[in-house]
Amino acid sequence: MKKIVLLIIMVFACLSSAEMRWSLDGKSTGDMWGDSTGNGKAFAKLWGREVETLIEDSDSYIWVSVDGNDNSGEGSILLPYKTITKALSDANTSAKLKIMVLAGEYSEVDIVWPNRSGIELTGIGKVTIVQKTDAATAVVTIAPTSTASWSATITNINIESDYTAGTCISIANAGLSSGKKINIYLTDVSLSTKAATDKSLIIVGTGSVAGAIRVYANGNYNTWEGLVDFTTTNTGDRLRVYNTRIIGAVTMNEAIVSELTFVNCCVPAPTVHSNTLLTNINCWHEDDADPDTYTAFTDAYSS
Repeated sequence: MKKIVLLIIMVFACLSSAEMRWSLDGKSTGDMWGDSTGNGKAFAKLWGREVETLIEDSDSYIWVSVDGNDNSGEGSILLPYKTITKALSDANTSAKLKIMVLAGEYSEVDIVWPNRSGIELTGIGKVTIVQKTDAATAVVTIAPTSTASWSATITNINIESDYTAGTCISIANAGLSSGKKINIYLTDVSLSTKAATDKSLIIVGTGSVAGAIRVYANGNYNTWEGLVDFTTTNTGDRLRVYNTRIIGAVTMNEAIVSELTFVNCCVPAPTVHSNTLLTNINCWHEDDADPDTYTAFTDAYSS
């Protein structure tokens, strides 16, 4: 009986994304990629054996739903939490590291990622985190205090800052011990700001004694709208971006030998220091005008 209930919940999570239409045999009868930004793409992977695995392992995850409750909820799929903030707080102290967020829009203010390493946040269906009221901090802030190397993962989530001069994701290493690394994995993540001059991703290194910040992103052709700015302070710093459309300036302009890599990306010409190890493969420029125009971004390989 539990399997049947959980399967129904999973199916409704999928159907709540209007762009996704499926036949009874699990094959797409519509747009299996979701909307034009790629939302819902990850859910295509959840049919078949992977849905069965989710159901079998549902007790191993923390669950979030727009219809949940942070007070009476238990973080289970049948009694989910209402906010991602609550789920992250639970993950910081419980035995569970994986958070499953069911489809919907989550209006949250100043999500601060916990200090615990290894937490994974995954959207099921079309999941959007939107911040409408506070420009002073990012929608999601990742700034752990850790004496060991550290990681965080976000998958299939849309993050929107609907506030002038807002920021989608902020990453900092001030609390990381020397010689250690922050590893951030972003997959199927779209970032959207109110204006292209706002910040989609800001990465702040603090002093050469702090550990390195490493961001690995595979957008699967989602869009990052807003500035991408990386203040590098460590030769281990790196930003690798694959299959992502970036609308807004990209800056890595400190005199530190650090890595900036784009593969299969629409990306503006980045502002970099001569010491930056820039690699761009199969990329192009876009002016985001009407009509749009595109120009080649000549392949370059760092040496």
